[in-house]
Amino acid sequence: MLRSRYDGWSILNLIASLTRHFGVDTGHAPLSTHLPLTGVQTVVLVVADGMGHFPLKRHLRAGSLPHLETRISDGEAAYTTMTSTFPSSTMTAMTTIHTGASPAQHGWLGTSIHHDGTVVDLLRQQDLLGGETTYLPPAVGSVYRRLADAGVTVLAVTPAAFQGSVLNGWYYDGARDVPYETLTDFPDAVARAAHGSGPRYVIAYAPDFDTVSHDHGPYSRPAADTARNLDTALHALLSRLPDDGSVLVLLTADHGQSDTPADLVVNLNGPLDGLLDGPPAGEVQARYLNVRPGAEDAVQGALAGHATVIRAAEAWTDGLFGGPPAHDAFRERTGTHVAVAQHGRQLTWAYPTSPPISKGGMHGSLMAEQMVVPLVMIRP
Repeated sequence: MLRSRYDGWSILNLIASLTRHFGVDTGHAPLSTHLPLTGVQTVVLVVADGMGHFPLKRHLRAGSLPHLETRISDGEAAYTTMTSTFPSSTMTAMTTIHTGASPAQHGWLGTSIHHDGTVVDLLRQQDLLGGETTYLPPAVGSVYRRLADAGVTVLAVTPAAFQGSVLNGWYYDGARDVPYETLTDFPDAVARAAHGSGPRYVIAYAPDFDTVSHDHGPYSRPAADTARNLDTALHALLSRLPDDGSVLVLLTADHGQSDTPADLVVNLNGPLDGLLDGPPAGEVQARYLNVRPGAEDAVQGALAGHATVIRAAEAWTDGLFGGPPAHDAFRERTGTHVAVAQHGRQLTWAYPTSPPISKGGMHGSLMAEQMVVPLVMIRP
């Protein structure tokens, strides 16, 4: 188990360093690791969804990322690590990357949250109990708007399939869209975005590794093939960028992934029947529970060996979300208790509008595999 290091060793602090380079202060400490930003006019931040430190190192050792391996071994790229957010989920971590705010500030505390007596799926913007569409944006606006207001050209390179979505509209406010179809198109799209005069910030999002890892596991052959494709795309991108020291390329991830075999799935509808006030929210590996008064010991017993159960108030006090809640209503979003899965368990639940979901690879908990992400720094 590994907690988020919001004090200088997390993706929150990486964004603080990058925006500070362009004159925008997020209010958070910079990354404790030195970033080679001297003389840099253009920052390209490539976020490979789900490609945490452990999967990346495994695929490096296996030879699936030969170009990156060569750059690291030749000293042309520096490699270090950071922590993700808690929960270690795309919705929470990517919102931190896009806003420069901690989960406690932006309020997107998981894929789903408790809100106004129901459970809201933030990814689909849907009430999981009634099925209605809802609109619940992050409580903090995008950092790209602030950068643009400071005179920085911001460009967002994202899959064409995401263009026009509600999430893209919130996440990339202040940035110009540069869509791409596949990883084959990715290098040219990013290179176009990076070309131009004046200070420039390019955020480039590659979701493929996370998608494949959910289906097959992060150490599977399909995951290795996806890592190789990303390596090829990154190599092609670097060949298209100027080598005069004006560009810094950073490769990171929002979180890692762990193998989650089917025999580790625990459906909570049965063991928690009658113990909760409504369905849980959160992640498959980090559940937010509204435990009925007097039922805490029964919940602890039902989840023994499956999850560590802590009071949500203690999680807030201990800084698990990066500080006190920016709004009192955020406390409601995490329920009364937090159940963090153990040993790769998946804590599934059947909602009226959504069946139980289990995957070959998963994230969201405090497992080091999911919490530690890479930071590769390359000057083309």
